[in-house]
Amino acid sequence: MAHSFFPSTRDTLPLKEFVDYCHAHVRYEDEASIAEASDRLAMLANDRMLLINALQAGLMRHIEQHGEILGVSSQSLILHADRQCKVRAVIWKPPVNRAGSDSHDARIYSYRFAHNHNFHLLTAGYFGPGYETEIYECDPYSIQGYVGEPVDLKHLERTTLPRGKVMFFRSLKDVHTQLPAEEFSISLNLLVNDPTGRVPDQYGFDIEQSRLTHLITVPMAAQISMLSFLSLMKARNALPTVIRMAESDAHWRARVAAYECIHNIAPELSSTFWRQAEDDRHPMVQRMAREHLEALA
Repeated sequence: MAHSFFPSTRDTLPLKEFVDYCHAHVRYEDEASIAEASDRLAMLANDRMLLINALQAGLMRHIEQHGEILGVSSQSLILHADRQCKVRAVIWKPPVNRAGSDSHDARIYSYRFAHNHNFHLLTAGYFGPGYETEIYECDPYSIQGYVGEPVDLKHLERTTLPRGKVMFFRSLKDVHTQLPAEEFSISLNLLVNDPTGRVPDQYGFDIEQSRLTHLITVPMAAQISMLSFLSLMKARNALPTVIRMAESDAHWRARVAAYECIHNIAPELSSTFWRQAEDDRHPMVQRMAREHLEALA
């Protein structure tokens, strides 16, 4: 389940030392090592000048170098990012009614939107009373990944993230719904990525219906786009490369895109390769293969 920590330390830790600690001790495959970083994240969050200094430094770089300010959005500020981990501050504002609805702000801050993450998330309350969140648990390995799929969601708790508290949301397993913050708040996050570079599916959920509603992150989006371009161009001379992608260990969505590309650029081979796809190791590739074969029958 999601874990909560209440570190008692009043010490502070510079950002560089925090990142160095993460590089040396935190491992994606070792959830305990991430939980053990809660004290260090709390120490980083104890630095009341951390964000003020980061914001000033970003503005000064722009003033002196006329460069683009990177890693800043209306809701977040990236303090550090590398292949292994990312440190960011996230802003939470009470939603404002516009034309009788707060839906615009709710979308910006992902309020009332149940989702999981495809990275481990260790988060600390930095400023203000924090957001309120409803937390559920799912078995990600039982999810095939199609819209409308029933998902067993187990309710864990409803809690808040005030200053001084640290929470650990496990990659893929923990599903949570953010509820609007009553006052301006900031959380400080450590994101721990899969070192293989593979990006698992991230989903949105309908809690009341216990169903998967949509895909948030599209794994291998660039590869899928390239396959669609080849498909639209009817690039038959790319067939050997496309077949290699279909038979590779790429994400199942990329393999489906490759089989669909074969279907479009070499229709006379479509049945042969969809029958091959029926034996794919992922049930969603098998499902798509059966649907195509039924359509071809």
